[in-house]
Amino acid sequence: MESGNHLKTGRHRKAIRLGNNKITQTFMVTTILSHEVKDYADWKQGFDSDESNRSKMGVTVSGVYQSAENPNMVTVITEVPNIEAIKSFMANPELKANMEKAGVIGMPDIKILNKM
Repeated sequence: MESGNHLKTGRHRKAIRLGNNKITQTFMVTTILSHEVKDYADWKQGFDSDESNRSKMGVTVSGVYQSAENPNMVTVITEVPNIEAIKSFMANPELKANMEKAGVIGMPDIKILNKM
């Protein structure tokens, strides 16, 4: 790894060997966001309409899940280029307004993970 650079950017690199060639891979940061919504169908419509905002910020959705016990408890798994990207995305006032309009209850629980 590059002398701690991954700690600053949120990205990390992994060098692997393929024959005599050294290949460096860059891993995206994975986020897991969970929150309760008033109504899943209304939330999903609002979530889908915000794709352009996510795309502008480099956020790629890997999956959307509902709790097996509470269909209004939603988890979204995303990949982002780095920690700064998700922090910037979450601080966007437009996102906050869209979440409120879509019926998000309270603040989401957010986990930011580096793939090892």
